[in-house]
Amino acid sequence: MNLQKYILELEKYFYDRLNKKTTAVLYGSAVSGDWTLSRSDLDVVIHLRLSSQIEEFEEILNEWQERFGKDLLDGFLIFEDQGEYRTKRFYNFSVDSKTLKENVLVPDIWQIKNMGKYIFGDLPVKNLFPDKEINDLKKWATDNRCSYWIPTIRDQIEILKAESSKIKLPLTPTIWMTSGAARIKTLEETGILSSKQNAMTWFNERNHDLSNLVQVLIDNYETTDTSSPKLNKEEVILLYERSLELLLPSEAHV
Repeated sequence: MNLQKYILELEKYFYDRLNKKTTAVLYGSAVSGDWTLSRSDLDVVIHLRLSSQIEEFEEILNEWQERFGKDLLDGFLIFEDQGEYRTKRFYNFSVDSKTLKENVLVPDIWQIKNMGKYIFGDLPVKNLFPDKEINDLKKWATDNRCSYWIPTIRDQIEILKAESSKIKLPLTPTIWMTSGAARIKTLEETGILSSKQNAMTWFNERNHDLSNLVQVLIDNYETTDTSSPKLNKEEVILLYERSLELLLPSEAHV
């Protein structure tokens, strides 16, 4: 199924079945032109006009996830409750709602405001979000690099080291980790939100000694894990360690 067909399915599930009381904004790779079925999700914010329909929305969301998988639809629902806008992320919808500030990341806000595309409904959803500047993106990237990416990559390296030396690993986690490190680094330095593919090219240009491994990720970006080659654990650890070096302050390498 191609991107346009998925968008039509979104409209059937979350617009038609909710009596056209919703508005949705598509953002991320599906708007920037970098979307590919095997590696991308659908980033969507859906505004529900009637908070009384949240339970019905959840039932429809569960049906969507049963049909297409839980990972395809990313983003969140937004609704008004007692004069305040609240949000629920699609991947953990059963968790209590949070405010926009608590639940929506700065890069998501920037993309929704500056690149978001209305796919159904007529409410001015973009106006619910504050403006974000390049410096806001850079600051968020610095905080996220230290609080999330560095400890996450370290943890994954330790987990892999404990695995059997014979293990063969699919490409998806390695693409996600390697491109994620490069994306957060370029965002911190330039304020530009790079695609996964561009981020891996950027990573490759700075790690020529690993080009044979990185090129495997780039060449197989648009293929599924079932039809892509696998890497051994030593190769993945090498890529993760280089990703970590990329994110650590220069004095940490001494």
